[in-house]
Amino acid sequence: MNNKKKTFFQVLAIITFLIAGFIFSSCESSRVGPQLPTPNPPAPPAQPLVLKGNVFDSKTNGAISGAAVQILKQDGSSVASVATDAAGAFSYDITTLNQAVLKVTATASGYGFSFVYANIDLTNKAAEIVRIPIDKIQTTTVNLTPTGGTATVPSNESVSGQNVALTFPPNAVTTNTTVSVAQVAVNNVPPPTNAAASTQVGVATLQPVGITFAQPVRLTFPLPFEFNAGEQIPIQELVNNVWTATTLNAVVDNTLLLANVNITKTSQYSLVDNTVVSGTATGSILPYDNKSFEVKLNKILEDRQYTFSSGTLNITDLTGSKVWTVTKTKKGNLNLPSDSWIANTFKQRFGVDAFEGFTGISATTTFPVSFSVPWPGIPPKAADQTTGAGNVDYPGVSGSWSVRVTVSSTSTTTVNVSIENARWKISVTGVTNSWQITKREWVWTGHNQGSVYYNF
Repeated sequence: MNNKKKTFFQVLAIITFLIAGFIFSSCESSRVGPQLPTPNPPAPPAQPLVLKGNVFDSKTNGAISGAAVQILKQDGSSVASVATDAAGAFSYDITTLNQAVLKVTATASGYGFSFVYANIDLTNKAAEIVRIPIDKIQTTTVNLTPTGGTATVPSNESVSGQNVALTFPPNAVTTNTTVSVAQVAVNNVPPPTNAAASTQVGVATLQPVGITFAQPVRLTFPLPFEFNAGEQIPIQELVNNVWTATTLNAVVDNTLLLANVNITKTSQYSLVDNTVVSGTATGSILPYDNKSFEVKLNKILEDRQYTFSSGTLNITDLTGSKVWTVTKTKKGNLNLPSDSWIANTFKQRFGVDAFEGFTGISATTTFPVSFSVPWPGIPPKAADQTTGAGNVDYPGVSGSWSVRVTVSSTSTTTVNVSIENARWKISVTGVTNSWQITKREWVWTGHNQGSVYYNF
């Protein structure tokens, strides 16, 4: 009996000990300890500065795939040649170039030549996202026969509304021959040789290049403004995409509005007059200058801010506008140029982006403004300069880094250019409301704290 009681108390003691141990363990496990800072994730690496852009049809806005894009420095030396993808987009790493302005040209099969200037903000490490519209060349198929004949092609730069004409005599070709003929706007071709003292007043192309005529064929150019009767206008030929002087001259007829030249082969020809294009067209990105724009030509109208924490910030929701003022001065008794030729000539010399929407008359136009800002790398205030973790100003506090970009709408006079010859002068001034990156800041957001900003 005593052994049974002893055994009972032993078992009871063991059970009591186990229950007490379980209760103590449960209490300890439910006790809340001090909360430790959450470690920072590794900082994203610095992103390259990439020039981005799109090539599209100027009329339909459709993307053009396979367009040939060339990037050049301001001195004309080539940086790279790239092709657009299926969406008409292209990109190129310019991190190491250290160029504030790049010229970007584009062309495609069946389209003309076009270019824009890409402004690179070296201070803020940002590049404009360039948009390059190119014009589709409208051609007319002409069937040449040994009996001869005349074919006409519409011109959009003629001041008289007359057409480009091709007059071929009997036996100019010995068999039936098909030729594509087009009047080409001057902004769809490179400027002429000696561009500082001359400009094109008519361009026509006959494809395929290299067909030789047995008899001279007369090519008639409708002119963009009146010339003197009998005046001779030199002809240049496009060879390997470079304008080359020829011995040919087109002679102005008694209408003052047409010039004729005899050609012996198919090629691309231009009339070159001693009309001078001069002036300046400035870009739209300016470095941050502590908002001292009020004492300059610029006036800040509005600020917008964008924040990102990795990769590249692409700002594509901004729109600018430009108010054009055109002054036309007659010096003689001959009429002024056509508006379309004026607009195309400025686009050819200063880029389609500087004169986007300009039609040769006083007007207000709008245009998109885009920027590409890469992630700048490790914040200087990061406690760990390898991972970007922490903030030396707040030791032991967890948090995260981001970048805030301030973009300001400004008003500035950006274009002051002219076309001038002995008989008239056309001057254009454009006042632009556009956008500029004016500030970049590192943003530290600590755990259970507000944000702290550091300019850079």
